[in-house]
Amino acid sequence: MTRITVAKGDGTGPEIMNATLAILLAADAQIELDEIEVGEQVYLAGNMSGISTESWDVIRRNRVFLEAPITTPQGRLQKPQRHDSENAGALRRYPALHEPASVC
Repeated sequence: MTRITVAKGDGTGPEIMNATLAILLAADAQIELDEIEVGEQVYLAGNMSGISTESWDVIRRNRVFLEAPITTPQGRLQKPQRHDSENAGALRRYPALHEPASVC
């Protein structure tokens, strides 16, 4: 069994991630899920990067991260918007850990 970190994200993210996980589980993928919260709600709670230190710890521990679309600020003084954000860029610095779930 492999532990993976899952972030369902914002907007259409949860729907996309739920469909992705349903496919993986129907295929009998031997995975255990650790869900973290990233994106707009984390940002609005005061974390300007949209991802908490605790979430980073889970990502590093599991070494596998499946992420749905997220909403975070582009710059520290702007409102949250959907795009390539600060935390998405930071996540991509760990390419062996990160695989975004996208609309196909």
